[in-house]
Amino acid sequence: MKKYKQITFLALYSAILLGLIVASHASAQDSSLAFGEIKASGNVQIQSSTGKWTAMQPVYPLLKNTKLRTNEGIVLITTKEGSRIDISRDSELTIDATGASYSVNLVKGTITFNMVPSVSFAVITPEATISVVQQVGGYYTLVAGPGASNPVTIQGMVFRNDKGTFIRDISGRMNITHVSKTLVLNTGETFFAAADGNDKAVGALPTGSSNLTKGLIVGAFFTTGTIISFEAFRGTDVASRDGF
Repeated sequence: MKKYKQITFLALYSAILLGLIVASHASAQDSSLAFGEIKASGNVQIQSSTGKWTAMQPVYPLLKNTKLRTNEGIVLITTKEGSRIDISRDSELTIDATGASYSVNLVKGTITFNMVPSVSFAVITPEATISVVQQVGGYYTLVAGPGASNPVTIQGMVFRNDKGTFIRDISGRMNITHVSKTLVLNTGETFFAAADGNDKAVGALPTGSSNLTKGLIVGAFFTTGTIISFEAFRGTDVASRDGF
């Protein structure tokens, strides 16, 4: 009888231990699926796997194919590498991630970003694709040596409504693909991709132009300090470089 109890106890102990191991493994798998953290404030919605929009919790993991609506709220996203993506109110987008590569499909609204050198990043709208190339640790790794550029964080802002997509390069270098053309923005430069294809407000020139490095600012869109005014483009709203 005593031997039977010992066998029963050992079997129960083994089952509990196995359950803890499985639970720990599942938790580790869930953690490995997260590419960062999303912090929401105010009225923010997230789309479920069934396509239903639901109120978002204040803190949520950044997963693949995350769809967000900020409505009257704001969102701050920090990736696992330390990059930042901030989403202003009245925005709608999908953010996806693979490894150290992130992309935002911006339906409407304003985002700002601050990308560390170890990631690649793209913002996609119907009018343009804005891309930041991975500077270290990837296929496009910079070559070290005399004259080589130092890796830098790249900061920018993208705003979209039914009139088109406005892009501002706050610091660093980014590429823009628009109507089968590739352009490069450097620090301080801007570009407006119009929905009707009539790009009158252009603050960037095709790659290779001698004027590319000049700080071309589209007059109506930029004012002093950190405030970017969109009266002629966005309406009466004002967006800061932080997207709020």
